[in-house]
Amino acid sequence: AAAAAVSPEDILTLIYTSGTTGPPKGVELTHAGTESVIDACILLAKLNPGEKVISWLPAAHVAERVGHHYGPIVCAGTITCCPDPREIVGFLPQVKPHFFFAVPRIWEKLKAGLEAMLESQPAEQAAPLRAALEDALSAVRLQQQGQDVPAELAERVAANDQQIFSNIRAMFGLDEAKFVGVGAAPTPPAVIEFFHAIGVRIAEVWGMSETSGIGTANPPDAVRIGTVGPPIEGAEITIADDGEVLIRGKLIMRGYRNKPEATAEAIDSDGWLHTGDAAYVDEEGFYFIVDRWKDMFISGGENVYPAEVEDALYRIPDIAEAAVIGIADDKWGEVGRAFIVLREGSRLNADDILEHCARNLARFKIPKTVRFLAELPHNATGKVTKHALPRD
Repeated sequence: AAAAAVSPEDILTLIYTSGTTGPPKGVELTHAGTESVIDACILLAKLNPGEKVISWLPAAHVAERVGHHYGPIVCAGTITCCPDPREIVGFLPQVKPHFFFAVPRIWEKLKAGLEAMLESQPAEQAAPLRAALEDALSAVRLQQQGQDVPAELAERVAANDQQIFSNIRAMFGLDEAKFVGVGAAPTPPAVIEFFHAIGVRIAEVWGMSETSGIGTANPPDAVRIGTVGPPIEGAEITIADDGEVLIRGKLIMRGYRNKPEATAEAIDSDGWLHTGDAAYVDEEGFYFIVDRWKDMFISGGENVYPAEVEDALYRIPDIAEAAVIGIADDKWGEVGRAFIVLREGSRLNADDILEHCARNLARFKIPKTVRFLAELPHNATGKVTKHALPRD
């Protein structure tokens, strides 16, 4: 009787926003909206009954509730609970999930761990793996550019995948994965490229608590590195004149809990959710997220998107983590400040970093100052909490 009284538009759950850009708000997600997202994800990932998922993100996160609980329940999946997110790397090879989603920081750590293992090996043992990785990266880059991979290179990559990379995938516990996703924060393309090279086809997705967790996703068999893919089934997206992403469909929240003014500000009279993300789209409908509007700053009249600067910084191998914010400046209005966490043993200094930026960025995008930290502040899901970074 109780179940019969529930309507599709009733609230299924409340998700509180992460608080990285302001006080958390209670997002009201409906049964209909969440079901539409689950149906789209099952279609995207080609999930079948009985397939395995690890529940490991904080239960307050929309990806945990929808991706690791509601979704597997709907498709009769098997859920293994990892009680401590810090133990997820140990759980992966035990469970061998078919569906796995992680925030960028996890993939960055896995990549750093494999690179550290490579560095620790004697030169004669490391050389074949380095050569195999270079070949695989070359093949990935050619494929991403829409070019043919030369036959000799393709043969070497296939042989190395069977002899080397298949063992690495098994070591990570990703050798049975059908869909491997990353999202919740910008992911350096070099990280995704690295995992594609070793045969883990990470698919970047985009979404928000307000979209029931997802809005766009790369198809696992047609990933375009650097994009967040096309809209999922049931989502309609457009780009406003100022570049902001607008999205509508069943997946959109009913509203913010007890905040009618905030709801009206977020969802317009035509049903479009104003996401606060800046993006552009290519001819084939794949979306490129530029940055959060609130993170953008204006320096000397020019828009600076921190994500672009951070991407350039992540190309420096010695940098483990990077975050860029705008700070007040008497001459330019605002200028960039880069916060850097170095890999252990690195001797990289601020001049090295600024010289790299000068070679890879327009002048107005180059950070004016660099600060080194032992670690960046993160929330429970691994997002960098930029408002906690010092501005003085």
